[in-house]
Amino acid sequence: MARRFWHQGYATEAVKGVLQYAFDQTHRESVIVIIEPEHTASVRVTEKVGFRDYTIREFHARAVRVYRMTCDDWALHNKLS
Repeated sequence: MARRFWHQGYATEAVKGVLQYAFDQTHRESVIVIIEPEHTASVRVTEKVGFRDYTIREFHARAVRVYRMTCDDWALHNKLS
């Protein structure tokens, strides 16, 4: 995302839209997110929308965080929000 659009909530809203589509329209069982830990803004957005637990894995020879959200997790997060 272009720097001039940072800190305006667009990334969070985009992620919410993707998750809503994935779970409500295409009926996916789960969604995963892969983030390099030093991308703190991406980590913040990911956790803000309801991803919680992650594992550290190697992906393309880099350490990454792998988050997973199930449809039930999504429903619970939105019920609490």
